[in-house]
Parts: sequence; C-alpha cells; structure tokens
Amino acid sequence: SDRSELTLDPNLDTYYLWDMLIAGLTPSTEYAGQLTGIGASAAARGPIKPEEAARIQLVAQQLQQANKVTSRAFSKIVEANASLRPLIEGSFTAADGALNSFASVSIRDMGRAGDAGSDAGTYFERGTAAIDAGRLLYEAANRALQTRLQEYVSEMTRQQWLQLGTALLIVALVGFIGFNIGQGISRQVD
Repeated sequence: SDRSELTLDPNLDTYYLWDMLIAGLTPSTEYAGQLTGIGASAAARGPIKPEEAARIQLVAQQLQQANKVTSRAFSKIVEANASLRPLIEGSFTAADGALNSFASVSIRDMGRAGDAGSDAGTYFERGTAAIDAGRLLYEAANRALQTRLQEYVSEMTRQQWLQLGTALLIVALVGFIGFNIGQGISRQVD
C-alpha cells in the first residue's frame, strides 16, 4: 500500500508516526499496565492460580503483538524519513527492550499455574519501568509528529502564497494583453 499510495496519509513518515502512537504504543502501555496489576497481585497472593496464569499469558502475548506494531512502524518511519531517526531511536530502543523483556519475564515467571512467580515488588517495578519507557517513546514520537506537521503547514503556506502570486501574475498578464488588444483595435478604428 505504501508504493501504490493507498495509505491514508500521503506522507509515510507521519502516517507511521500516527500508527506507532495509536496502534502500537497506546495498546502496549495499556497491556503493560494490565500485566503489572494482574502479575503483582498474583505474586503477592502466593502460588499462581490457573486462571491468573492464563490471563497473564494472554495479556503478555497481546503486549508482544502490540510491540511488534510499534517496531514495524519505527522501521517504516526511518525508511520514509531518515531525519526522524535521531528524534526517536533512543526512546524506541529503550521502550522496545523494556516492553519485550517485561512480556517475556511475565510469560516465563508468572505464566504457569502453581508457580510462586516473581517477587511482587520487583515485578511491579519492572512493569512500571516498561510503562515509563513506553510513555517516553510516546512523547518522543509525538514531538516528531508535531515537528513534521509544522513543516507541512509551513510548506503549504509557502505553496499557497506561490499559487496566489502566480494567479495575480496571470490576471495582470491577461489584463495587459486585453489592454493592448483594445489599444490595437482603437488605433485601427481611428
């Protein structure tokens, strides 16, 4: 769809920044928050119950899937506009590592019924760190998007003035030609 221009935004960098923010990071941080609450409360109670293990597995897998959307969007963003890489790469690397690590730890340490799980406090801190990393990437991507949109507005304003100048030039040219034609006819009649 990128090559055929079927994406909704003709500028691929802003399209994938939106995709990262809405389809990737928003669900990732939501799933990380759910996983933090479910896992920490399960760990605090003791051996993990089958329904808790199933829920942890499901939410951790959802987190992994949402994080894949974020990773794909990041790749597309820097492919479309390499100048955005320094604005978001550090935050992306930190968030990608923290969110994927948290999902993996959740599956490994908390995703089996009967396991003692992790220490509730440590697990909660790890989840909170993953959420914070996602939030920092969200902020960096949002700043990059705002920058690009401001550039587009400036370019559109420049194009608007150029079009207005061209239109005025055409009107002046038509007026000049019309005036000269009128002068020529007047001289022939005289």
